[in-house]
Amino acid sequence: MLERRYIEAMDLYPTMSATMSTVNIVTGLPRSGTSMLMNVLKAGGMDLYTDGVRQSDSRNPNGYYELEATKDRLSYAEWSENAIDKVVKVVTPLLHNLPSTKIYNVIYILRNMDAVIQSQTDMADHYSKSSWNSETPKQLHSIYNNILEESKRWLQSRPNIRTLYLQYEEILANPDIAVKEICKFLNYYTLESENMIQAIKPELNHHKKKATLLHPAVDPIKAIIFDLDGVLIDSEKVMYLSYINSFKKFLPNESPPDFSEYCKYLGQRLSDIINQMGLPPEMESAFVEETYNNIDEINLFDGVKDLLEKLSALNIPIAIATGKDSDRTEVILKHLGIRSYFEIIMCSDLVDNPKPAPEMANIIINKWNLPARNVLFVGDAIADIKCGQSAGTKTAVATWGDPHKSVFEMPTNFQFKNPTEILSLFHGPNNA
Repeated sequence: MLERRYIEAMDLYPTMSATMSTVNIVTGLPRSGTSMLMNVLKAGGMDLYTDGVRQSDSRNPNGYYELEATKDRLSYAEWSENAIDKVVKVVTPLLHNLPSTKIYNVIYILRNMDAVIQSQTDMADHYSKSSWNSETPKQLHSIYNNILEESKRWLQSRPNIRTLYLQYEEILANPDIAVKEICKFLNYYTLESENMIQAIKPELNHHKKKATLLHPAVDPIKAIIFDLDGVLIDSEKVMYLSYINSFKKFLPNESPPDFSEYCKYLGQRLSDIINQMGLPPEMESAFVEETYNNIDEINLFDGVKDLLEKLSALNIPIAIATGKDSDRTEVILKHLGIRSYFEIIMCSDLVDNPKPAPEMANIIINKWNLPARNVLFVGDAIADIKCGQSAGTKTAVATWGDPHKSVFEMPTNFQFKNPTEILSLFHGPNNA
């Protein structure tokens, strides 16, 4: 599914590519992480086209990798001839100067706007002791967002350009996933992926901001995949009873492993959990029977029904990816009166490779015909987050079922303390 992360050129691209040369471009706003990305591509073995005029310093110890000629629109035709199969850094506002006589692979890096502006201010203060800009941060936000939207529209209109959008904060949080995307995008270059991963240095991020939907014009959330247990429904008591009673049925003279051990595998298929814990396989049917016997003890979390109603009103497609089997899932959803909200229900018995593998998320994303980067996976377990990240989605950890999950083992794009916080992702001019 990684190929869905980038925007393909128009149908004209294959015909043009046979007769035109390719130039690779790294772009973004100043101080958005373009130098870091150039260094990553260099570590992968790609040839960079720079002039070395701007030397490395304490702000960019690995170098700036700039080409002065990119600042002169009249020089583009000349330098682009020397940049074939190389990588050139071009600041976003100057992209429109790229000659139409070449094919371009554009890797576009985005960063939290507050961090971009703060980094620019710090850079100016460091060297000139005065701000570069007379505009206020609020004015700069507006200016830069307009630049981003305009550049995106321009890139989409060019039949000779392919574009991969990457989020700076996500690169630092998940370098292996980012490198995998880059290698897939540049699939006709042989890249040293391990070297690229090692070149990503989170400690160089001087303005740490939580990765969020920072550029809604580029990366809006258009659909949501929910885990079921611990996210939509409070079923912990029933899981505990099912675990203890099914264990006693087959091993009456033994003490079961602590329930916390079982919880380590949440999100996975029940048979897989039982197998990994070394428990009798017969426990599965007894566990399921106990679930049905105690179904009245399963409840929706506070705020879930309101969330589902509002997402429905906003026409946001939603789906479920659960480790439960289809029969139990359907019975529980109908029992709680929320089955009709979900377009797709993906259960562990419907796939060969359930969570934490990405298959369940991939199937849902394919049915929606959406880029994975426009989908959010909301879960409460490691298996959920791994499933979403491997499929290329944004991820969020739901902490309302267990406050201790506020300290989560894996980096995610979001952390929500209650279900209705998710609606903040859709507060905009079209859905206020």
